Amino acid sequence: MLLHEPSLASTWLELGSRLRYRGRLDDRTRELIICRVGARTRSAYELHHHTPLALAAGVSRAQLDALDHTDPPGGLFTDRERDLIHYADAVLAAAVTDRHTKAVLRWLADAELVELTGLVAYYLAVSRFLAAMAVDVETDG
Repeated sequence: MLLHEPSLASTWLELGSRLRYRGRLDDRTRELIICRVGARTRSAYELHHHTPLALAAGVSRAQLDALDHTDPPGGLFTDRERDLIHYADAVLAAAVTDRHTKAVLRWLADAELVELTGLVAYYLAVSRFLAAMAVDVETDG
């Protein structure tokens, strides 16, 4: 769908590529957060594509299943992961407070916080774009 507007497509894809392949966040953290965004935005497309990547990066099936809960069970996630998930939720709700930011800065450097925020915002935009354009999950075959 994006290819109908080539300059937007190249810019959009460059940002996504930067966040996924040239970022500071480790693969596990990145895919955990992308899957949280996919779960909270009900993006079947994102979950279809990122679940295998998250599993390969070390996120467990139980953790992925728990991402669909409003407040994921504490026993499945480290304190760091819970703080990052809560921050992602706050970004999705446009409700980030100093408390959220301070919690994340216990674990991440400033540049990583900026990247985390950009990652959540980017995949929120992707999920909304896919929904608006009625992009279906590809099926094998």
